[in-house]
Amino acid sequence: MILSLMVLLPLLGAILVYLLGREQRTAKILAILFSLIPLILSFVIWLSLDFSISNYQFVENVTWIETLNISYALGVDGLSFPLVLLTSLLVTLSMIFSWDTKHRVREFYAMLLLMETAVLGVFLSLDLFLFFIFWEVGLVPMYFLINIWGGPKRKYAAIKFFLYTQAASLLVLLGIIVIYLETGTFNMVDAAAAGGIGLAIQIPVFLALLVGFGVKMPIVPFHTWLPDAHVEAPTAGSVLLAGVLLKMGAYGIIRIGIEFMPGGAEHWAWLMAVIGVVSIIYGAILCLAQTDFKRMVAYSSVSHMGFVLLGVSTLTSAGMNGAIYQMFAHGLISGSLFMIAGVLLHKTGTRHIPTLRGLASKIPLTALVLVICSFASLGLPGLVGFVAEILVFMGTYEAFGYLVFIPLIGAVLTAGYYLWMLQKVAFGPYNEKLGELHDLYSYELIPIAILIFFIALFGIYPAPILEMITTYTGGLI
Repeated sequence: MILSLMVLLPLLGAILVYLLGREQRTAKILAILFSLIPLILSFVIWLSLDFSISNYQFVENVTWIETLNISYALGVDGLSFPLVLLTSLLVTLSMIFSWDTKHRVREFYAMLLLMETAVLGVFLSLDLFLFFIFWEVGLVPMYFLINIWGGPKRKYAAIKFFLYTQAASLLVLLGIIVIYLETGTFNMVDAAAAGGIGLAIQIPVFLALLVGFGVKMPIVPFHTWLPDAHVEAPTAGSVLLAGVLLKMGAYGIIRIGIEFMPGGAEHWAWLMAVIGVVSIIYGAILCLAQTDFKRMVAYSSVSHMGFVLLGVSTLTSAGMNGAIYQMFAHGLISGSLFMIAGVLLHKTGTRHIPTLRGLASKIPLTALVLVICSFASLGLPGLVGFVAEILVFMGTYEAFGYLVFIPLIGAVLTAGYYLWMLQKVAFGPYNEKLGELHDLYSYELIPIAILIFFIALFGIYPAPILEMITTYTGGLI
């Protein structure tokens, strides 16, 4: 019942916010309260999880459409829980950060709550049919967030986002139908127990799933929708897009692709490794060419999700642990960086990196959090990004030997573009044309500070998250 509450209460909250939130303050407070419920329940589940077993826990299973073996089935394990925790945290913090929103407030917060229901549904579903419903529903609120509250080119970005991901969903649906036809059920537990999917079927179907889920990650060359969507989306939309929506693609590759098509995954491991390395290096090179801070962070997501795919391609415990931990780490880091991008635009009226000079002398707190989050993204030891990357590199060496030096180039390039950005934005003489600036307001500082706390905590002490991930991968590999 607790998982159903997590999934359905935000949906109820979205309805109530829209119906009762005619006053802006009422809508905001009501939405934040409803977003806090899944966050609190996440910590309750965390305290009750048994990390010694890799099976699903808190399972709920009710027959839905008996003739097709479709059920309303939810469950949580070491793969899904870190992403559930991440989702519930980022939604709440995004709402707090968006406190100054004035345009169609109740609709804005209702969309954020609807997004939370969809994403949590994806991560908690144990039925492939239910999984696909939540997967598709998640497109709707993000489309409207970009299209209504986005920037000047929001309509183009929203349509591009929707068409790319909708087309990719057809490949995901194809894979789900094949699994159903081969196993006779949509239930993930029953389908996994049934087995029996031949290698001749696994090879083409896994490739279809890789492309379908890869568009959502996104992987090169299916990444072109991402920068436009990020640049035009409102800050909360960018935080959730990078923080949790991209993780849905990686989650799908592991949960459905690898769990049901292990032979196909092994066959295409080399392709995943190549795409992962290309995404790492190409994304980092694109970052070097950007002058818009938000677009730079968007392209960095392409690079960092390349680490996820590279870790998955190794099919080793270390690599898989690193890939899943990178999903969690990138959610924290990218969420904070996109919040900072919103702060810079609100304070200065621009995100143009060469124009943003010497901010440390005028808004030192903003500059400080920018430095910390940038260091986390480039993989500084002691912060959460380092733990993920070192595990991925360990798995890569185990699987591919000295070819590990190729993706290491991406880590060097990442340090290069972040240090270049910091030198321009935070340090040097102040650009007087920016005028007088006000440092972080409390509604901006609180969510960023909370994210930095977790970035440092799980960088120094990753055991709480790694323990559950390791239990899961131990049953998978």
